Amino acid sequence: MRGTFPHPNDSIALSRKAIIAAIRIAWFRDTATDCVEKMHQIKKVLEANGHQVATIKETRVGYVVYEDALQVVAEPFSETQTGG
Repeated sequence: MRGTFPHPNDSIALSRKAIIAAIRIAWFRDTATDCVEKMHQIKKVLEANGHQVATIKETRVGYVVYEDALQVVAEPFSETQTGG
């Protein structure tokens, strides 16, 4: 059973370059306001417990490998910040 979300391989579209490491970045769509609010709450809890959390803003993120009504996942371009 896959759960509530479709399996990512159902809509995968990888770049043509060789994948050295499976690095993916993900974000919520602007319309997923409930999800974004929950993430802000989780961020506050993590920071209050000594964990560093960064919010990264990019205009060119990478090759989209999965998307649904709430979120998008991409294989980042080499120049894209990933927080790592």
